[in-house]
Amino acid sequence: MLHPVDFDPAFDRAQHAGDKLADLFKDVVGCDEIVKKLQSFQKTALSAKRRGENVGDLVPTTFVFKGPPGS
Repeated sequence: MLHPVDFDPAFDRAQHAGDKLADLFKDVVGCDEIVKKLQSFQKTALSAKRRGENVGDLVPTTFVFKGPPGS
């Protein structure tokens, strides 16, 4: 019997995305607002996906982070 993990080892990545997001910015000073905004996008995307809506219409997919981290 085939399972989702047979095709994609990280098939459930969306379920753990919030945890990984916080880890990405844990060592960078002053990124609390950025993390909150990205978490809000994640929440919107998951809700839209459950409703069958096009996530790309609701959540931006391109970001520009300017300046040295932690300054």
